[in-house]
This record gives sequence, C-alpha cells and structure tokens, in this order.
Amino acid sequence: MHNFLTSLRPLAFKSDNGIENGKIKRLIPSSMVDTPVMDYQKWLNESKDKLASLENVSADEKVAIIGSGMSGLITGFELLRSGFTNFKIYEATNRIGGRFYSYKFPNDDNNFAELGAMRFPPSENCLYWYIKFLQDNSSKHSHDIILNSDFPDPGLVPTLVLYNGTQYEVNPGEPLPEVFKDINESWNGFLHTREPILLANGVQLDPPAQIMDWLDLSRPDVYNPVKAQNAWQGYVNYFKDKSFVEGVIAIFCQPNAPKTFNTETNEWGETYEWKYPQDIEKFGTIGTGIGGEYPLFNIGFICMLRFTLNKLEENHALLVTGTDSVVDALADYDFNGKKLRDFIELNSPVHHIQPDDTGETIGLLNNEQKLLDDKINHLVMATTHRSAEIEMGIDSLWQRKQRDVAEKIIPQRKRQSIGNLHIAQSSKFFLKVKPWWVGEANKDKVRCITTDTAMANFYTLEYNKESEDAVCLMNYVWEDYSEKAESLGELNDRYQRFLSDLKQLDDIDYILDAMPDKVDASNAVKIDWQLKQYYNGAFALSEATQEDYLSKLFYNFMDVSKDKAKIYFAGDSYSWVGGWVEGALQTGLNAFSAIATNMGGKLTANDYSPFENLNSESIRYDNPSWNDAVISFGPYGGSSVHTQPFNQPLSTNDSLVLHIQGNCICGVEVNQQLIGGKTGYKTVSINLAEPVEHLKLYVIDSDYYRATIVNCIEVNGEIYGGKPEEGALVYEMSFLSHMYFSNINGLTGDAVDRLGFSFSEPVLEKKSTSETANKVSNLSQLATYSFLLIMCFFSLLSCKEEKKEEAPIKETKKPTTEQSNENMGIKPQHFSIYKEESEFHFPEDSTKIYEWLANRDTLKITQHAWGIWENLTRKTNQTYNGDTLYVFETWMGVDELAKMSAAQDREGGCNQLKTERTDLEIPKQFFHAQLFANQAKIDSTFKVLETVSYNPSAACFATQNLIFNKSVLDGYYRKDKIGKIPDFPADAITTKPTYYAGKPNSDDLIRVPVWPGMPNPAKEFGNEDWNFYVFVDITNGQAKDKKLVPVKGNNPTDKEIAKATCNLNEFIHYKIDQEGAAYLNKHEDIDTKTSSQFKVGDYVLLVGMHVGTKEISNWTWQTYYWTYRPDNPTSPSSKFNAELRPSSITGAAANYAVSTAYAMVWPNQPITGGSDKGAEAIISFNPYLEGSFGPGVFQFKNTFKPSYKYGVQTNCMTCHALAIPPGGKYSTAQYISMDNEYFKNQVQLDFAWSIQGNLNKDK
Repeated sequence: MHNFLTSLRPLAFKSDNGIENGKIKRLIPSSMVDTPVMDYQKWLNESKDKLASLENVSADEKVAIIGSGMSGLITGFELLRSGFTNFKIYEATNRIGGRFYSYKFPNDDNNFAELGAMRFPPSENCLYWYIKFLQDNSSKHSHDIILNSDFPDPGLVPTLVLYNGTQYEVNPGEPLPEVFKDINESWNGFLHTREPILLANGVQLDPPAQIMDWLDLSRPDVYNPVKAQNAWQGYVNYFKDKSFVEGVIAIFCQPNAPKTFNTETNEWGETYEWKYPQDIEKFGTIGTGIGGEYPLFNIGFICMLRFTLNKLEENHALLVTGTDSVVDALADYDFNGKKLRDFIELNSPVHHIQPDDTGETIGLLNNEQKLLDDKINHLVMATTHRSAEIEMGIDSLWQRKQRDVAEKIIPQRKRQSIGNLHIAQSSKFFLKVKPWWVGEANKDKVRCITTDTAMANFYTLEYNKESEDAVCLMNYVWEDYSEKAESLGELNDRYQRFLSDLKQLDDIDYILDAMPDKVDASNAVKIDWQLKQYYNGAFALSEATQEDYLSKLFYNFMDVSKDKAKIYFAGDSYSWVGGWVEGALQTGLNAFSAIATNMGGKLTANDYSPFENLNSESIRYDNPSWNDAVISFGPYGGSSVHTQPFNQPLSTNDSLVLHIQGNCICGVEVNQQLIGGKTGYKTVSINLAEPVEHLKLYVIDSDYYRATIVNCIEVNGEIYGGKPEEGALVYEMSFLSHMYFSNINGLTGDAVDRLGFSFSEPVLEKKSTSETANKVSNLSQLATYSFLLIMCFFSLLSCKEEKKEEAPIKETKKPTTEQSNENMGIKPQHFSIYKEESEFHFPEDSTKIYEWLANRDTLKITQHAWGIWENLTRKTNQTYNGDTLYVFETWMGVDELAKMSAAQDREGGCNQLKTERTDLEIPKQFFHAQLFANQAKIDSTFKVLETVSYNPSAACFATQNLIFNKSVLDGYYRKDKIGKIPDFPADAITTKPTYYAGKPNSDDLIRVPVWPGMPNPAKEFGNEDWNFYVFVDITNGQAKDKKLVPVKGNNPTDKEIAKATCNLNEFIHYKIDQEGAAYLNKHEDIDTKTSSQFKVGDYVLLVGMHVGTKEISNWTWQTYYWTYRPDNPTSPSSKFNAELRPSSITGAAANYAVSTAYAMVWPNQPITGGSDKGAEAIISFNPYLEGSFGPGVFQFKNTFKPSYKYGVQTNCMTCHALAIPPGGKYSTAQYISMDNEYFKNQVQLDFAWSIQGNLNKDK
C-alpha cells in the first residue's frame, strides 16, 4: 500500500520504529482497531521457543498449505518450530515469498526492485517480531537482514508536486505551498484533535487521536481496548456503507469540520470547511500534498480510516537487504537439521480442491486433474482471495454436487465473501539510475515527484551506498491509474510516456541527465499485479457495504467444520489490513493456532492466543445501514471473548424483558423466549409501543464477573436494569422525530457484555411536501441538539451480585457517606518492573546505581527518576468517587499503617486493601519548621497539603515490624551506640504527594502559585512570596498546548489572566469527598469574607511529590513539581532533565519537572567515613515544601557550606538521613556520615521521617 494521507513532519523528526544501526532493538507493541484486545507480540513473546506442543498429535493429521507468500511461510514456520513435519507448501511459481518480492536486476547484486511490499511501519507488530527474531538468531540461517529506519516517502524528502500544470516544492521542515495548506492542515486537524468529530447532522464520534491512544499497548496508562472497540463500533455503524469520498465529504464539507493543525509549528487554526467540489477535486488529485486519492475514492471509508488508526502510515522503514532476505531467512532457518524450504514444492499450481465422498479429507489436483496430494485434514488457502476464486474455483458453484459437504467445509456465505470482496489493482515501474541525491551538496535535490499525469508517483530508493547505481520507482499507481498504466503498453513504451511527463517539469535537469534514452529488461522492470497469474490482483481493499465480508473471512479460523476437513484462509486478503504484510502474518498465525488446536495440540501461551483474545461478534459489521429512517446504536459494552451473540428483530407488538442480577443486566427475553444470557432474580419490561426520544446505555467493569458489562439502560428517563453507577462509561442518543426499537443485539455470558439496538421510523402514509420540508429543517438543527452523543466517561466500579455466603471484607475505616456501596476497597497496585529488554528496571540492581554515582552519570540517574514517575502516574483500573486512580493514589497512607500497628495488626499492611483515599493533612515538616524556629504561635492553616504513602512492599514491612510503635523502636535502642531499625526491602517506595487547594472564582478559575525559579540571593521563598500565578480552568475550556504566561502580582488584567490560564486536566487532580471538604474548611488558609466553603466535588491539584526508593542503602531521592514550562523548567530541575523525559509520559504527568538526589554531594561519598572536603553540593528540594524554610529551621550545623541557611539550599537525602524518633533536626545540603555523633544513643529510622511523624506512643 502507499502512504496516503500521511502528515508532513518536522525536519528534525526521526522515525520512531525501534531500529538502530539496521537492527530492530526495540519492539513497539500496538493493537489494531478491529481487534483491540489481541496482542500478537505478547503471544509470540510468552510462547518462548514454540507456539504449540504437538507431540501428542495423531500421525493421521496432515496439513497442506497453498501459497508460499508470507502467510503460508509463517504457518509452515510455526508448524516446524513446534516439531510438526507432516505438511507441504504448494507454490504455483518458481519462487517463494509471494508479494514479498525483491526483483534482482540482471548482473547486479546491489540493486533490486521491490515489486510488492516495500515500506514497513512498527505497528506491523508481527513482522517486526519475526525480523527481530531472525536478527537475534542469525546463527540459524545465512541471510543478513538490515533495515533503514527512514523510508524516503514524499514530503519526508525533497518533493515536487505538479497540480493543474503548476509546479510546487514540498520540502521537509518547510511550510506547504498555500494551495495545499488548507486541506493538509484540515486533515491533520482531524488526526490530531482531541475534540469529538461532529458531523452536520449532529452525529458525534470519538476523535482518531483518542482512539489511537486507546490502542497503544506501549502505554498501559492510556491503553483501553473497551473504549477503542466502542468508539470504532460508532464509526462502523455510521460509515460502513459509505465510500471514502462520501466519508470525506461528511467530515470536511460541513460547518463542523475539524480545526486546522500545522504539524510543523504545532499550532491550531480555525475550522476549515472544504469547498465543494474544488477541495474534493484537489484532494483527489494531490491528496494532502503528497499523493492523490482519486483512485481510492470508491474504497470504503472504514477501510481507509482503519489504516490511519492502526498507524500504518507513519514511521516507515526500508528493508535494505530486500524483502527476500526475510523470506529466505524463514525458509532456511535451521530446526535441528530441518528447514522450511525442504517442505516447499515449487512450480506446483493447485487448480482443484476436491473433498472425498465423506468430506473428511481433501485432495489437491493440478489443471490436468493430476493428484498432487490427498488425505489432507487441514488445508490453508494462503493465496489472494481472487486467486482462490479464479484459479481454484472457490465460488458459489464449488462442489455443487456435494452441497452438504461443501456447506460444512466452506459455507456459501464465505464463498460469497471471497467472490464479492474487492481486490485492488496496482502497477509499478522501476529502473536503475545514477543517484543524483547522494552527498551533502545534493541533499536538497528532488527525490520524489507527485503529479496529476500518467506518471503519478515517483520515488527514489537506495539499497547499497557502495553501488554506483540506485533505483527509481518511476510509476506507482492503483486502481484506475493502474489501468491507465497498463494501457501505455510494454516496458519502453511506458517509460517513454513517463519520461515525456518528466521533461515537462522545470529545474530538474539533474534528474533528466540520470535517465536513460530507453529501457529494456537489463535496466527496468514493471509489474501489473492484476495481470499476474496466480495473484489476479494486488491486495484486498473493501468497498462500501463489504465490511461484513472481511469479518467472515478474518474470523474463518474460529468456525471451521467440526467433523469434516478443515479449510483456513490466510493472507492479507482475509485480514483487516489488506495491502500490508501484517495482515498476512496475523492470519497465518490465526490459522496455525486453529490447526494446532483442532489437531489436539496445546498452545503454549494459550491465554495470549487468538482464541482467548478474539471474538467474531465483538464488533458488528452487519447492522442496518444508517439513514434518516434507520439508525444503529452499538452494541456497546466490554470486549469479552467467551460470549455468545444474540440478534433479534423487534416490533411494537413484541415484548422485551431484561433480567437483572446484582446491579447488572444478565439476560434478554423477547416474546417469552430468553435469547441471550440467563434469568435474573428480577425482571423489567420495556414498552416497545412507546416511541424513543432519548436512550442511554451504562457500561461498567465488574469485579464479580471479571468483565466489562452492561449496567443498565435508560429509555426516556426511566432506568431499566441496575442502578446507574457513578463514573460508568455512558453512551447516549437523542431523537428529534419518533423512532421505535426495531432490533436488539449483543453478546452475553453470565451477564450481558454488549448491548445494541436499531431504530426505525414508523411506516406512515406518504408525507406532504410541507412535512418533508419541516423534517429537513429539523435535521439541520441536530448539530445543536446532538442527534447522537457518544460520551466516554469510564470507571471500573465493581458490579457485584449480593451473595450472603461471602465473608465481609475486613475494614480499617468506615466508608464515607458519599461512597457507593460497591466502592468498598482500593487495592494497592504493585510497582515492580524488571525485564531484560526494558530500559527501566525496578528495583534496579544497586551495583548499577552505585556505578552511576561513581561516574556522576546524571543522565542514567535522571532517566531512572523519570521511569519511577512514569510508573507512579500510570492509571489503574480502579476508581474512587468517579476519579480513575493513579498507581501512587492506591497505596496505603502512613496514618492507616500507624493505626494498624497500634492495633498490633501485623498483616494489615500486607492484606493490601484500603477503604478510601489517604487523608489530606498539613505537611508535618511545616509544623517541625515552626517548632525548630521557635515560633511563638503555630499556624495550622495552609493551602499546601500532603498525603504520605507506602507502596505495598513498604506497607507490608511497616506493619509486620510494627515500626510505628514507640515500644518497638525502643527495642532497637543501644546505649552509647547507634541503634537502627531493620532496613526496608529493596523494592520499598515512600511518597509524599503535595497538593494545592484553592476555590474557583466566579469564572471557574483557581489561582495557583507556580515556582518562578531560584531566588538570587537565596532567601526564604515560600509560595506566598513567589507572587507568580497561573489560573486553572476547571471546565477544561482552554486550547490544548497553549503557551502559558504566568501573571505577577495580585491585580492582573483580564488579558493577562487569559494568557495565564490552563486546563484542569494539565494537573493531576482529584475531587474531594465529604471528609476532605471538612478538613479543608478547618485548615485551609482562606479569606472567609470572599471565599465560600469547600464542598464535595471541589478539586485539589497535585503540585509536587517527594519520592524515595530503597534501591540503595541511603535510598534514591527524586522530587517532582508542576511547572508551566515542562520542556525547560527552572532550577532545581533543568532543561537537561526535561529532555530526558520519555515520550511515553503524556497528559498531565508530562507537566512536572524532576530533581534528583541519589547522593548528598559530588563526588559521591561512602555511607560512613566520607568527607565533603572539596566536594560539590547537590541541591534538590521541592519548592512547595522546603521553599519557605529560613535559617531558624536548620538546627543541624552545616560545616561544609556555612552560608547554606535556606530551604532552597537543601538536599532530600541529607535531610532524611537525620530521621530519628525524638524529632531530630533538619540540615541544609551537606554530607552526613551515618555514624555521625548525632546518632549516638538514638535509633536511626532508615531515612523515614514518616515514622517519626506518626509514632504510636504505646509505652
């Protein structure tokens, strides 16, 4: 496939595909929009040495594979890898590889023409896995496989565009010509916006960027297959019967078209409504500036959109060694003396597939009716679907005289799909040239040309830098343009026409100089895949109305005959991504999993296999076609696998009953017949004779059923099912005219997992002209009234059936009154990551960290700190009061652990269940600071609050050792010596999240002080001294990626406030409960004359967090704080630190700066007996906590830097080292030996001030 609709990228951008020095060093897992639960890389990884154990398979089992393209090869490869050898691959031609075809130019070992696939994005997960596998096991074969991470796509290299006789330059890093700017930036806006896609008739759909996030397996914090699947169902319902051009018109040629977005400047513009027909014509001719779309206008919109959502159009790599290098490595891989090539029969075309009389086995015959093979139990059709139809006769008449047998082996619906599914035409024309673009002086010379003439698309490719020659793909076209190329004649005739087009262009003499006068087979090659025997076409591209055909073919492996011979279809023709090799590999693997299972073998990682992660009915592609009179809604719900479909027409005379169990719908009954699920303890009936004006469907994640299921539906304001749960995923639809239920469908297991409906208008007599006009007028208002509102609020609140026999959960606290009954427990999430292939390990080997310290490797230290932050701020599948919890929010608070210790509950911290959020409190160090400074009056009103929590490992350690009990600590006292509590475990983490509480003003804005940077000279510098603020819009109404300009002072203008206002979602935040509101109203430093009281649902914002990890003896220390300039934060962080923030940290978490203290001074000193003489202090503090501390706070004398007197001159490790039970002292940055005299007759608390601050004085 070609790279249609690719966004131009900035000049400095490099492809992110995990390739380094020609090798795949890093896999980037992603799922695909039609199968969001399935992770093929995970399955391959978890299966280790083989995908299945086939040792106990009967000797009578026999497999044949027709076609040695990538799908056939991978099926055979996995059979052989699993030790199965009773199979053959029948290849019709004299070569293997199919459309992985590196044509070798005569007498040239350096250059070749990729007649088939030629560019490979990392979202082709299976391909990248196999290439990495072959590269990592190169001793098993003799073929080099080398990649170039950047394919020279148009727009990514200097490009010329010819449009309507005018020539334009499109160069990377430069603005697009104005003629293409509007539609390019409009398309980019469609791909990048986070706002819903709103159509003219009010239909509202999730934005593609959001769906791509939900599919991103590499980012567990955003990966959400449920949301992705439901969003995609919405697109399928509306667009499945519309062509590509119809979809483009529906989205862009209307007033609600997406805003424009410039990918070079990252700037948003206004909505751009495409002009019809001018912009459609332009889009068809030159696309978004790098390739016309006319040939694909008749392809289905859903087909084209899925390529975008599956990220198949970005980060393309080039196989420098040719696609044949992958083919040959697979074929020649040594399995204990056996090679796949030995099982391939070349020049063996199959023309007839003949079941025996019983249909239990199959025979293969050639065109002369000669038997090639027989007694085959399992046959893999690894050809294009058009070849299956034309070459092998798989059509409606196949085995007509054995109809019963034929229907069981290949049902008519599948044969109809094979015959009707569209296959694209594609032509390529290559020739060898002298590369004119090589060398620094030539880097700006044109390498790609896009025209609206017969030449169409022109590429340049370089495979060997040592070669004097390179390759020019002078013509690459599809569909009608491919027919046009065909009509130009044979090799040189075609070339002369393309050359004549080329000669019409200006300022490209250097290209013309490289072109030969004529070509022949020695220096050029062409291919028209539709004319190629045994292929009969290039690749499948479904047209409008054909999505259900694809569904039947992709999922064919799951419903083969039970008692007859089994035929499986494998190849990109039968996949969701025709034209991409990933489709061939996925279907080849699907076929293998089915063969292994049906032969009685055992999949070695079955939990990750297609059978455990795919469901042919999870997305419906056969809902009624959407029009004014018929509308489909859903099905929406979970992405469960082991469920059964139901689909039933409804009329106004039918009865519809929903069965309820617990708080969920568990069954559906129509006309006294249970069509799905099971009966419940109560039922509710829906009156189908009543018109539907408004519909809501609530989806929740159930711990009881361990699945995402349907909670309830709401029809015209009345609830049917369980009680709607706060934070549920809600789908909503409103009608302006009378609509009635006409169908119900979905999936059921023990409960209803997915539920959907179709609606239709009543059949009435012919309407008058005035009534019709009135309806049109009403429809025009739907954008305002929102004809279809798809709302995506998601929470994993449990939906549990009441079961009296279950033991109650042990509680340490009674839930607050506003908690839902189901929100009875928060399960602390573990934080333990150690994978050899991962760059971030936790807990990291202490010897590595000490090595970083010895080398003063601040890069490794900062990267590790970012890894900790990324995993702390991952979202979990738990919620509290409607807020999805981050990992750090699930951890036990020290006040909870202290109470458990007081109660002698040694297992409390290990049982890992808490009943609510950790309570907010005033930072203990604020009180300590006042006491140390001998303040006469202790202030207890602050706007900055904290929670202190332990991760599961630290929590378990704390209660098992009862370290919060003074009597226990007294046991570690050693007279005239240094006492010490046991060390926390190496995977222990302590956190101190710091929050700002502020009331919104009448404009829904919260004023928040932000750190302006280090004061010079150093001084007490608390947030009340900064006089530097941003405003937080709690309605999230601000533009994304807005550049903030904080205000100074207390009387900003409206214009200054506007520039200083950001969205609430740019902070990690949560809604306070009743207990939190009461605490804030008691302790918050507010002006009672102007500020109202805090109430449930108000927000607190995370402004900072101290984090310590016990990976080394003195713990690692990192502190994070919110910054208005995350890419260039002020000290104690730095631009250097910000540039190391991984791209996988996104959303609010990306707006925090980091500062580290893995040592007290540079160079790092030993734990005891070191010295800071000649050393350099490490400054690391949190502005929101230590910034306000003055000289009176620091009672521990600093002999290293006597001038250090302020909180802005502190080091986390130094201060925490001084933690002892009686209160201890604070210090500014210096080295402290852990055998310092200060500790004599004291008990060291292993750097944990949190123990001292929560002591139980039980003795």
